[in-house]
Amino acid sequence: MYKLLFPLLPALISLSIAGSPSADFKSSVQQLRVEKQLLQEVKTQAKENTKANQDLMISSRKGVLSKSIDIQLQWMERMKARVRAMPNITEEQKTQIAAEIDSAIQEINALKLELDNASDQNAIKALALKIRNQFKTKHDLVKKSVEAIHASRMNEISDKAERRAIAMKAKIGEMKNRGVDTANLETLLASAQSDIDSAEEKIGAGALKEANENLKSAYEKFRELAKNSAEKK
Repeated sequence: MYKLLFPLLPALISLSIAGSPSADFKSSVQQLRVEKQLLQEVKTQAKENTKANQDLMISSRKGVLSKSIDIQLQWMERMKARVRAMPNITEEQKTQIAAEIDSAIQEINALKLELDNASDQNAIKALALKIRNQFKTKHDLVKKSVEAIHASRMNEISDKAERRAIAMKAKIGEMKNRGVDTANLETLLASAQSDIDSAEEKIGAGALKEANENLKSAYEKFRELAKNSAEKK
């Protein structure tokens, strides 16, 4: 189970965070495809640099960008709702991520207002670059959410490992009181506890892959402890 924590793909997490596409979202994506197709047709037809053709080109470009913005806003609203409902991250993490999403939404809405007021090709091209750069925020938010989920899960596994170590320590103590030689069991348990302590430090430092390896090592030693304990009974 533990070896599967980190092969999670960001794209898969992105889908789980944002949720399944709604009918409105799918409709917006379809409308964007239509807008892009219309823009391509306008480019093909508007060979003459007339005022009418320029206006048509501006209108088509604005339509594509506006629909792209709408899709991003819908995605972020869905993402915020999903983050709020996640069971694997703390309330503090939820609040922080939601605040960053709200900030990104506010910035995108400001760009949409600029786009509505843009009236020439150069202004629209400059806005298109701003919008594209702003959309990169989505990937940063996904990354932050993934990291928060991983850290939360790692903390849960570390807590379980700590409780298991305590239970094994008590069991070894009982065996020792019965006169059983527990030297090798105590050595194994000390090594497992060292792995757990190291994992907790690395989780705090954000080194989650390394922490995962420590916890895998601890659980391997737990299995060896269980096997050796059964043989000594």
